[in-house]
Formats: sequence, C-alpha cells, structure tokens
Amino acid sequence: MEKLISIVVPAYNIKDYIHNCLEHFNQVSEEYLDLFEVLVVNDGSHDETPQIVEDYMTQAKYDLRLINKENGGHGSTINQGMHEAVGYYFKVVDGDDWVIPQEFQKLLDALKDKQADMVITDYTEQHVYNNTSILKSYSDKFEEGKLYTGIPKEWIRMHTLTYKRSILVDHNIRLSEKTFYVDVQYTLFPLEYVASYKYIKADVYQYFIGREDQSMNLNVMKQKRDHHDRVVRSVIDFYALTQKPDIIEVLDTLLTRLINDQVLINLMSDDGDQLNRELFAYMEQKGFKFKLNLGNKTSGLAYINYQTKGVLSWLIKPLINKKIASYQDAKSLR
Repeated sequence: MEKLISIVVPAYNIKDYIHNCLEHFNQVSEEYLDLFEVLVVNDGSHDETPQIVEDYMTQAKYDLRLINKENGGHGSTINQGMHEAVGYYFKVVDGDDWVIPQEFQKLLDALKDKQADMVITDYTEQHVYNNTSILKSYSDKFEEGKLYTGIPKEWIRMHTLTYKRSILVDHNIRLSEKTFYVDVQYTLFPLEYVASYKYIKADVYQYFIGREDQSMNLNVMKQKRDHHDRVVRSVIDFYALTQKPDIIEVLDTLLTRLINDQVLINLMSDDGDQLNRELFAYMEQKGFKFKLNLGNKTSGLAYINYQTKGVLSWLIKPLINKKIASYQDAKSLR
C-alpha cells in the first residue's frame, strides 16, 4: 500500500538516540498515522541499535520497518531506503535527530496535493554542548505554499528537503557509499530533474549537534579528509556535466565554500600543499573557476600560491601557517 511519505532513518551505533527519534513519530495524531512509514536502515551496527528498534515495533502506532544490511556508510542506507520505500514522497531523518510531531503534521498536510517535486521546510539546530537551539527558517526567502517552477536560487540543506520518490528512483540517483559528507550529493543530484518546489513554514527537523563522532567535528573531518575530497570532486563533476543555469548558479557559491573547506583540511596535514595542487588542477580541468573569498583568506592564499607555482611561498606560507594554527583547536570549520 502506497504511503504519502516514507521516512528513511539511517542508523549506525546510535543506541542512545534511536528511541527518541522513533518516539517522536509515535506522538503524531492518530488521523495522520496511516500517511507515513518509517524505515530504519541499520548499517551494520555493533551495538544494540537494531534490538532497540525491534523492541519498539511492539509499541509503534505507525508502520515501522527495520532493514538490516552490511556496513556501507550513510549513502548506502539512503540508497537502499529509496528502493525499499513505498511513499509518494521521500525524506531522510538521521537516527540521532528527530521531528516535532505537530510540525511534521503540517508537512503531511502540505504534501497531500502531490504537486511539488520538492518541498522545503524549516529546521532547528539543537546544540547539545551548550544547550542552545537555533531556528533555521526560509520564511524570508519564499512565500509559504506557493508552487514555484524550477529550483531555488540558493543551496538548500538536506534537513529541510522532501522529494518525490519517483525523482530519485526513476533517475537512479545514487549517493557515494563508504563515504562521509554525502548529504551534499543528496541536496544537489536530484535538482537535475526537479521542475517545481514549494516552501512550508514548519519547523519539522531537529538537528542534533555535538556528538564527538559527528561528521562536521573538525577532528573527524581531518581523519576523513579523503571522504570530503571525494564528495567535493563529485560535485565538481556534477558542475561540469549539468547544463542548467540555475544549478550552475547554486554551485558557483556552494563549490567555492566546499573547496575552501577542503583546502583548509588539506593544509592541516603534512602533504597539504601537494593535495591542494591536485585539487586545484582537477577543478581547473573540469572548468570550475575558483573565486577568491575575502572571508576565507587562507584558501585564497593557497590558490595564489598554486597559480604562481610556489614563487611567493616565502611570503604566503607563513601567513597560511599562522591561520591554520588558529583552526587546530576549533570544533568545526563553520
């Protein structure tokens, strides 16, 4: 039986969080319970995550499924979820995050007309390390409920997005497996086939920030440098292939930011100069023109050093090293 929406919950060693995620769906009002399904895709967890989900099935008021698979990374769970789902729409909610039931109901109401290829909602960052929350709203950018043609003129984060599942499945959208940071791919690759979108003012997604092993933790980013590099290059490839001016406009800004981040991560390793030369060469080969960003002088200096073939290293390197030292104790690049 087709559902209005499928929620895919990637899960890997999150025994302390998964119950909270599932419980918030259980608080949805009774008249909405038949409209959605939740698919927990267990990515080869070594802890009690799958057992907690199995135990919760006895009390779940909604359709809850557990899919067990070998470990393949975040992207692999979403890839499998796309093809296991039966919903008309598709959304990802990570297993350490949750939805606000009343706000989720607003999303369900908005999806019933099945018009928009993509639906945007608000989200809140829940910062566990200092017990604060920050609402991220698009109400100043879009008119609520209006059906827009094309795609938004700016990059929209994964937490806000709901797609028609047919866009993902019919066009064989695939995310990189055994790789961190694939949320960027999820927000971009379907845009090639999105013809309409709308915004709903609903704070649906609650994004939990502060886990030590979270992908945007700077120490994790340094350890997973090659993962971030693979994703950046996949986005550069996407830029080289797309023919849509609106997508190119989005990528012009986003790719500059992603490359800035990669340059900084590279510079924190002993072979950072060589890694950055390879990245800049790949970027130029694919036709992307890097834009110097006054707000991120470190990557700009690294690019100038690359363009001048190191002639100005004696001047530039001390400035770069001083800036990199200031990042070493930071929690994240953002």
